[in-house]
Amino acid sequence: MIRHLSVVILAALALAACGDDGRLDPLSAPTIAPSTTVVATTSVPDDGEPPATSVPPTTDPDAAPPPTTVPPPTTTLPAAFDRAAARAELAAARERWAASAPFAYRLRYAPVCFCPRQELEVLVLDQVRIASSTAEYPWGHVYDWFGEIELAIETAYLVEVSYDERGVPTSLWIDEDPMMADEEHGMELLELTPVDEVLAELFTDDYPCGEGFWAATPTQQAALLIPLRTGDAEVTAGTDDLATVENAELRLGHDLMANWCDDVIEPGEPEPDVTASWAIVGGTITVEIDDAAGTATAELRRVVARRSDGTEVLLGDATITNDAWAVYAG
Repeated sequence: MIRHLSVVILAALALAACGDDGRLDPLSAPTIAPSTTVVATTSVPDDGEPPATSVPPTTDPDAAPPPTTVPPPTTTLPAAFDRAAARAELAAARERWAASAPFAYRLRYAPVCFCPRQELEVLVLDQVRIASSTAEYPWGHVYDWFGEIELAIETAYLVEVSYDERGVPTSLWIDEDPMMADEEHGMELLELTPVDEVLAELFTDDYPCGEGFWAATPTQQAALLIPLRTGDAEVTAGTDDLATVENAELRLGHDLMANWCDDVIEPGEPEPDVTASWAIVGGTITVEIDDAAGTATAELRRVVARRSDGTEVLLGDATITNDAWAVYAG
């Protein structure tokens, strides 16, 4: 209504300034100073309700800032998943795996990331990675995965994981930070197969020397040692109980066969690092000796080792050859 009244007043002023011919008379036209500001303080609309009073912005530097409806910025993001439930699921999976985990197993999985897909294979013996298709990827066995999941539950923005009936993680997806791109990662389980014939499948490298039989995994992280000569006693062919062989043992560690049958260790050469030693307490050994060829063969059947915690593990059967029978260093 006010706009209409202003238009009428301005039109009347314009007509008053015009002559008889309707042209604007510059002498009678009203003048408005450029700095003049007209402020309407109140007005009554058609419905009769008084309008809200508009308050011009203040220029007082000491005045408090006007209230705002925009919340202050924050770097703390709400939890994207139920961390308590994730912890409980992980604990239950660990219990199932501890009750069913095989002594040795072959593991195939594919890392999931913003990278070319690759399939990795790992051989695990008593939760130690003894062989792998890559040395770069850190996850060597199921307990490694549990550790990765546990850390992610406490620190990552989002963790999605599935477990099978054995407690093995079958898929994992970790989003560390939703504000970052391409840092998400995880894994997909392809296959986990127990290794029943541990000696035959894993201890593939023979180490001939002296009068005994020695074999190790290709990485020298596990080794089987069966020394037969004790003092001056002659070693003869035949079948014996492995439990009667002194110092027969399975070792775990690193570089276990380094400098084997060598009485001189050159500078910079590695030395065996034994982290665990288990006695051989069961099984049989059948020895055949060819003195003319200087070779001997041992047929091992149902070899049993006693672990550090007192439990016994069936290692299976194996054939070990010594092509340097009765040959010693020096």
